[in-house]
Amino acid sequence: MFRLRVQLIKAKGKENHLWAKSYEQEIRETKDIFRVQIQIAQSIAEELKATITPEEKHLIEKIPTISLTALDFFQRGRDEHTKYWIDNSNIEALKNAISYYKLALKSDSTFAQAYTGLAMARSNSYWRNVHTRLAFSEDNLKILKDSVISLVDKALYFNNNLEEAYLMKGWLFGSDNPDASIKQYRKALEINPNYSFGYWNIAEALFYDKNEPIEGLKNIFKAIELERGPLLQNVLMELGFCYEGLGFYKNAIEIYDQVFQLTKDTLGYYQNMSGPYFAQENWEESIRWAEKIIEKDPSSSWAHSQVAEIYSYLRKDDLFNFHAAKVIELYKYYPVNIDLHKGLILWEKGQKVQADSIFTKIKDFSDYID
Repeated sequence: MFRLRVQLIKAKGKENHLWAKSYEQEIRETKDIFRVQIQIAQSIAEELKATITPEEKHLIEKIPTISLTALDFFQRGRDEHTKYWIDNSNIEALKNAISYYKLALKSDSTFAQAYTGLAMARSNSYWRNVHTRLAFSEDNLKILKDSVISLVDKALYFNNNLEEAYLMKGWLFGSDNPDASIKQYRKALEINPNYSFGYWNIAEALFYDKNEPIEGLKNIFKAIELERGPLLQNVLMELGFCYEGLGFYKNAIEIYDQVFQLTKDTLGYYQNMSGPYFAQENWEESIRWAEKIIEKDPSSSWAHSQVAEIYSYLRKDDLFNFHAAKVIELYKYYPVNIDLHKGLILWEKGQKVQADSIFTKIKDFSDYID
């Protein structure tokens, strides 16, 4: 037997107590836990006068797994996966996520969302390795896509109304076919109209692949409106990057201020602030922010990379070489931009054979990544 008291409080302005209700349930099997969750979700929706669509009602009432062990492993996996999404240098969190998703499936082989979680994590791991090693293989990509397709098909076999499955189907089309990707993302939103990931992925496809920035911004605004979990900072960051790309630097800085209020991450804030000034070619100000990072964290590969790139533009070879060496020593991903600037410096010095070798390596890699 457990007892749970739920309260609804108006947070803005003066906090007002709006509603409260207690729930008691004797737990004999897994579905008893989900039965209480369903009751709570429906009660809060009624109190807020919220309209629940048939699709949302189905989502609320769907029991994801009959195994408490599988559910526990999945939630641990998603927590670890979220840590990686927030900080993609946290490779241990990604490895842990993959392990937990596998354990969830070992406990319940019909757990649809554990399949899509594993598909997402494998995809993250693959592309991280590609960038780290600056090496791409068509055969390896096919193996990954076959693995993802297999996992998604299994997920849909056990639950054909799983938004994450359609998100991953959209990912499979990628930038080669953004219209097909968007179609799958919209299918995910038909199932779950409050799925922030769906709007986020549509925004990226519109902004970066279809060159439709206004529609892209509309979708990223919707994702921000809906995302109230730990990934809100990531969605806001995406908006900041979009503003930078459009030349709205003041707006980008305002967004990065909001991100800092959420995260209190000083070094992350310095990094974000360096970006708009870099885009404006205000080298002095961009270096100032990057060097604030190096002062607090000399092992920041990103800051050394930013400074090295600027010094290459300013033709300060000694300073470029110093920071480039630091980047090679510290970088968590392969420093493609450093190789590019090495090539440019070699070209200007007349060492065109060596420079051309570097440019060819980067081009071969970028043809696949772009």
